[in-house]
Amino acid sequence: MASAARTSEVLGLTPEIWCVYRQGLVGAAIAAAGVVARLVYSPSLDLAAAVTGVVGMVITGIAVARRPNDSVVLAIGSVTALLAFFGTNPNWDAIRVMMGVMAAVAGVAALLLKLPQTVRRVAISLFVLYHFCGILSAITSPHPMPWLTAQLWSRVFRPHLEFCYVNNAYQFYSPQPGPAQVLWFCIYGDDGQSHWLKIPRRAEVLDPLGVEYFRRLSLTERANQNVPTPLGPPEDLRIARWNYRSLIPLHPELLDLQQFRMPNEHARQILASYARHVAKTYGTGRPDVAVKSIKVYLTQHRMLGQKEFADGVDPFDPTTYIPFFVGDFDADGNLTDPNDPMLYWIVPIIRGPNHKSGPPGSPGLDIRNYVTVHAGSDPFEER
Repeated sequence: MASAARTSEVLGLTPEIWCVYRQGLVGAAIAAAGVVARLVYSPSLDLAAAVTGVVGMVITGIAVARRPNDSVVLAIGSVTALLAFFGTNPNWDAIRVMMGVMAAVAGVAALLLKLPQTVRRVAISLFVLYHFCGILSAITSPHPMPWLTAQLWSRVFRPHLEFCYVNNAYQFYSPQPGPAQVLWFCIYGDDGQSHWLKIPRRAEVLDPLGVEYFRRLSLTERANQNVPTPLGPPEDLRIARWNYRSLIPLHPELLDLQQFRMPNEHARQILASYARHVAKTYGTGRPDVAVKSIKVYLTQHRMLGQKEFADGVDPFDPTTYIPFFVGDFDADGNLTDPNDPMLYWIVPIIRGPNHKSGPPGSPGLDIRNYVTVHAGSDPFEER
């Protein structure tokens, strides 16, 4: 105590301010312990290191709440968040992004407090202007978009809008919300068995507010970025698909133009990274069996029409799902067969006569599910 009092006297600090600084430094020290745990590197320490970093941030955060206008406390908060960032497993990118942004915000705030009041107000006003200009670019970005909007959104505003998650929200009702997209992964093991993973699934999300569900839903929209094909699919792909129709027919209710979607380069990279992540994180579900390949379907979940609602059609009826086959990947995310005739085409799930997929006597279940033919496994087997 005497040493602390002498230190505060030398630095010209009151006991109250020194107490706040000390609390912030304790939080930074705890976050630093998480970094040390990561340097030791043991998989069993990953969770402990991340929790240690979060605890350090909370302790320092309390100190920031006590003196939010103190640049020193904010600087300590920035260092604490940065330490927590390096103490967290790099694969846990969502929480690391949060920590990195918090470190940057605290650091910028600490610098702003050192500037004259006029300069500080100008800087904050410019940031507010940047934010609302970004929202304007989000509103005007649905196709066909102005050239200036395309340049500003892709080069200036996109990182901020995507982190704040306001880009899609400001487009969603402009002019009409469309059907949601779901990702289906059929995971094959070296033993020849397969199982399905579907993202997102509300039943698997524990967040009571549903924020995690909607975040995961945005993952599918990242993959739903397509190359415009106003004249329909390329001729060679159309011929290859036509020759394959004896095994898997075209969808009888849709035009050829509507049955083909080729993801753009960015979406193809995202799909490959998703497949790699699924192979690494989920695997086959059997510890001793490696992943051989993963078939991925970007599936549109069609909304029911008024008559269907009136007729009591199940909103989750298999025919409400329209799967586009977007690739067969190995465990490293490499496309195994770029010449697959079904690549980027709908694999239809339709109703047809004399093909009951449900129990005997079940009404309305005359489903012809060609995903089962294509994948060799039924994506609705849990039903």
